[in-house]
Amino acid sequence: MAALLNPVTPTANESTGGFLLRALSANGANVRELLSLTRGSTRRQILPEDAPLYEQLTGTPAEWFVRRIAHVRQGDHWPEIELFGTRWRDDWTLRGQYTQVCPECLERSAVARVEWDLMGYTACPVHRKLLVDRCADCGRALQPNRPAVDVCRCGAFLSRPDTPGQDADAGMLAWCQWLSKAVMGAIEGQTRPEPLLASFDGLSIDGWYRLCICLGGGVRALRGAHLNAACPWLDTAAVHEILRQGLEALRDVDAGRPLHIALGMGCGDSLAEQAVRGITLEDRNAASGLRMRLRLPSRWRNAKHVLHRQGDLFEGWA
Repeated sequence: MAALLNPVTPTANESTGGFLLRALSANGANVRELLSLTRGSTRRQILPEDAPLYEQLTGTPAEWFVRRIAHVRQGDHWPEIELFGTRWRDDWTLRGQYTQVCPECLERSAVARVEWDLMGYTACPVHRKLLVDRCADCGRALQPNRPAVDVCRCGAFLSRPDTPGQDADAGMLAWCQWLSKAVMGAIEGQTRPEPLLASFDGLSIDGWYRLCICLGGGVRALRGAHLNAACPWLDTAAVHEILRQGLEALRDVDAGRPLHIALGMGCGDSLAEQAVRGITLEDRNAASGLRMRLRLPSRWRNAKHVLHRQGDLFEGWA
């Protein structure tokens, strides 16, 4: 693959899709043309196997791409992904077909942050606003193959809609700030920041996210959505509200207070599922302990005997 005539250098906190979009638009090309030259063309996805091709195209080392592209693997009867130097459950981790941005950040630097790819990252801690997942001009969901990182496919520059409810919850801003530090630390091989709540120390990044989804009633809501190319995932505001409720419940549990919110009927089932499908041993134990502590019934019928990764059996023994 021929190198781009106008080289563009990525930043440390830039997403792969955002960097390629920025580099291609600076050279008069687009993502659709790029994917037609790679194996990702059939699914319109950026695949880790094509990292050497992206290196030839941009001059950026393939390792930079590999750590920022989801690598799907089949583990323990359910798919997992390797992403940002850590493991995640496959479902409800990434935004998928549609993206989200902070227009104020793009106006300042025109760089799409790596955390914006995550479903659980819903607000900008710098500007204290929800991320935007639709064009304010045409109203359509933001496509990853738009003309430029700050331009919609309709040709309008991305901006914040003039509607109420754009301010982010204070607790969620703290969550997004922690998530940003945790993700960048995983990418750079650094120590994870201090946990938001001491009672849940030791959880993986994915484990924190799953507990918030379970207690916020998000599992049933996410499964009820039509998650395909014709209908986008739950929008950023909806995910923000689910996680806000889940974090509030976790804070109550951590402080030994009665819950401020009523847990949904499927919360026990969701925690039971996480107790089996959690990425790490700590994730599974935390979900199981929460279900018993809150005395939540479980009727989850899809439980299977699981043999997790051998290394998981010895976590915390050293």
